[in-house]
Amino acid sequence: MNDLLAKLSTAHFGAFTVSDAYDCGYNRESLSRLVRINRALRVGPSAYVDRARYEAASPERRHEMATRAVVRTFDGRVYASHYSALTLMSLPVFGAPLGQIHVSRASDSLSRRRPGLSIHSAYGAGAGLLIGRTPSVTPALAILGAAMTCGIETGVVAADAALAAGKTTVDDLRTWLGRLSRHRDVTRTRQAVQLADARSESVGESRTRMLLNAIGFRPTPRSRSAIHTATWSDASTSCWSATASSSSSTDSSSMPTPTGARRWPPRSRVKTGSVRSATSSSG
Repeated sequence: MNDLLAKLSTAHFGAFTVSDAYDCGYNRESLSRLVRINRALRVGPSAYVDRARYEAASPERRHEMATRAVVRTFDGRVYASHYSALTLMSLPVFGAPLGQIHVSRASDSLSRRRPGLSIHSAYGAGAGLLIGRTPSVTPALAILGAAMTCGIETGVVAADAALAAGKTTVDDLRTWLGRLSRHRDVTRTRQAVQLADARSESVGESRTRMLLNAIGFRPTPRSRSAIHTATWSDASTSCWSATASSSSSTDSSSMPTPTGARRWPPRSRVKTGSVRSATSSSG
């Protein structure tokens, strides 16, 4: 990979297109050679990623790279959407099938699906933004789309994380929920919004709260800032205070000695009778 293409792909988080490669001096044959020598990986029609960076990444980051490459091939006509958009935002995508990329159209109502790619109809005005030079739907729309596609749990986990990070608000979620009220899977999204809580601090906490809620409990997450964490200073101070108090109130000679242990200081080995005799003789 020459310097121009390397810099361009780095600017797009490891993603590039056929047009990008041609602009950087490659042709069809030299690009194919780049794939054969394992410097690039094709992740969709006209979509490529830096292979070394891709193979070193987590499944979520691999999906992000592939999503950026695929979206780039549409030249602004689509946004990354659903859980694919969540990976661009570094939000959790628990339970999402990462082999399928989701995008939504920017301006028309056509939708279609093929292996590896789902194209959804446009959401309307205010649906998009740029994330690292890649067009994407808003966090609220990505969360609702993930709930529609993957289920309530995926939606709640993502919503909790987004609310906690300040990437969306409950008002945003409710506004878009109202605009999607006629969607066939809107029930899932409505439940996900109702269950979302910004005080959950991890995927595990969100899932545990959902489980407890399902069996009849209504747990309320508690902010970590309200919980006092004991420190070594606290522990040592408490232990010192307890030791000092015990020492002052208890005679050490009256404390029981463990079996087999020796007392310290040791008892005098001089017999009482001998002491008396020595006292008498000295008198």
